[in-house]
Amino acid sequence: MKLKRFLIFLVVLFAGCSAEPEVSKDALVKVEGELATLSEPDKATFLKLVTVEADKGSTLRLPGRLVWNEEKTVRIFPQLGGRVQSITVDVGNAVKIGQSLAVLSSPDFGQAQADALKARADAKVATLALERNRQLREAGVIAEKDWQQAEAAAAAAKAEADRANRRLSGLGGDGDGSYILRSPLAGVVVERNLNPGMEFRPEQATAPLFVVTDPASLWIQLDASEADLANLKKGEPLFSLDDTTLRSRLEVSMKSIAVADAELNAASQRSFDSAQGRNDLALLGGRSQEKRAELAAIQAQLSRVEVVATRDGVAVFGDPNDWIGKPVVTGERIMLLADPAQPAMLLNLPVADAIALEIGAPVKLYLSAHPLSSIEGRIMETSYQAITTTDNIAAYRLRASIDEKAPEARLGLRGTAKVYGGWVILGYYVLRRPLASLRAWSGL
Repeated sequence: MKLKRFLIFLVVLFAGCSAEPEVSKDALVKVEGELATLSEPDKATFLKLVTVEADKGSTLRLPGRLVWNEEKTVRIFPQLGGRVQSITVDVGNAVKIGQSLAVLSSPDFGQAQADALKARADAKVATLALERNRQLREAGVIAEKDWQQAEAAAAAAKAEADRANRRLSGLGGDGDGSYILRSPLAGVVVERNLNPGMEFRPEQATAPLFVVTDPASLWIQLDASEADLANLKKGEPLFSLDDTTLRSRLEVSMKSIAVADAELNAASQRSFDSAQGRNDLALLGGRSQEKRAELAAIQAQLSRVEVVATRDGVAVFGDPNDWIGKPVVTGERIMLLADPAQPAMLLNLPVADAIALEIGAPVKLYLSAHPLSSIEGRIMETSYQAITTTDNIAAYRLRASIDEKAPEARLGLRGTAKVYGGWVILGYYVLRRPLASLRAWSGL
């Protein structure tokens, strides 16, 4: 009986060991890169079919304020230096296009008027000489080269007159020597930053003399962080500069090239029977190339009037109203283009607290918005010259990287940083500032 039971146990044991494993009811998934393939789609019980609906969006609360409509607002800056003689409007007055806002006394404007008058007189004389030479040419009295010279001189005088008239018109037109500041927009004067007798210079203007706008049309300005905004893409326009002066110079340069080519052609024809004409060929050829180089330089400047983003990121700047209409110079910083995904630390180390620091020294930053947590990083750049901060403190500027991605690190946040130097004796660390003050006082 026992032998029979033992045999039955062995049969069951071998049957259990040789039985095929049960096939999984779930389908196998083969993943290759970003592509997932189901070996048996009918067994994919983990997949569900759902209806895709349009995103209904979400509500985002941001601080905002009403500002002037920039498309119907103009900030008037001085184009010339001078002194204020009288003011004809005040804040709250309605003005029309071309209405006088203030009368300014400007020596530069007087010079522009003198240049315009001289250019008109020269153009008139050249026109009369051209007409006289035309009549003589038709009568066969003068040679063809003399006619071409007169024609070139008339074209040059006309180009100079056009340039002087355009400059004078842009400054306010003709007058008795006074520079009249006019409104280029119909609206209401909402800001005035000048007084009778005040002197001003265009390069020193930090605020507009007048602000004229249409108060019936306003904008809502929202203050959003870079986390709430879409980043700029490389090549997108950031801002544009006024190209009126450059386009005027472009027109004058093109006319100057035409004049130089006419003089060169006239010299080429004279060179067959005149030694002086052959001598003038090299000079006039060089002048023609010089005019073409000036044209190329102006065209290059016009191509840089619109400033575009050189990389992806977020534009960081103050109020755009502070820049619209403001004169700028080459090298002046208008805005920063930063990548919010790669923040860093900018530290101001006071001269009184300066210690010996090496590249790679650890840093901990405690943000004022998150005082209970710190952001760790390492020094990657130090300065050797102290600068004056906005708090009128002499400090060295340090830059530090962030070791790990911190969600609380956001562009523009401020806080207190702790910089770690090398190990020193405790007594030296405690007494170093008193000793430095004692040495400065005693001169030892």
